Amino acid sequence: ELAGTLLKRADALAGTARGRDARAEVAELLETRLNDAKRARELAERVLQEDAAHPKANELIERLYLRGEDWQGLVGLLVRKADALAGARRADALCELAELYEDRLSDADKATTYYEQAHEADAGNLAALKGLERIHARSGNHERLLKSLQTQDRKSTRLNSSHTVIS
Repeated sequence: ELAGTLLKRADALAGTARGRDARAEVAELLETRLNDAKRARELAERVLQEDAAHPKANELIERLYLRGEDWQGLVGLLVRKADALAGARRADALCELAELYEDRLSDADKATTYYEQAHEADAGNLAALKGLERIHARSGNHERLLKSLQTQDRKSTRLNSSHTVIS
C-alpha cells in the first residue's frame, strides 16, 4: 500500500531528478522491507535507464547482483556506471570492475585492462596501482611490477612532500 502510494508520487514526477530519487526510494523499500527483489530491481533499472550514475539505484542493483552472485549482471552494471562518470569517480568504478574480474571471474587480463583504464582516468588512484601490483606480482611480470611500484613510490613522495610538519 505504502509502496503504491510512493510509486504514484514518483510517476507524477517522471523524467525529473526528484522522480528518479522517489522511484529509487520505492525500489529500496520493496527490497528491504517487502522482500520483493524482482520489483525492486525493475524499478531501479528504470531509474538507471534515465540516469546511469544514480547512486541509490546503482547501490541497490549492485547489492541484488552480489546477493544473487550474478557476476555478469554486475559487470554490465559497473561498465555502465563507469561510462557515466569521469575523473576519480570513474577510476573508482573501474577499480570495482577490475576487482570483480580479478577476484570473482579469475580473469587477470580483463582485470589488468580495467586497472589500467582506472589509472588513466586518475593517475593517483592507489587502488588501481595496488591492483596492477598484485596482478604483475602473481604473473611474474617483474618489469611491469617494477613500473607499478615506481609509480606508487612517486605518488607517495609527492604526498609526503606536500605535507608540512608543524612543531
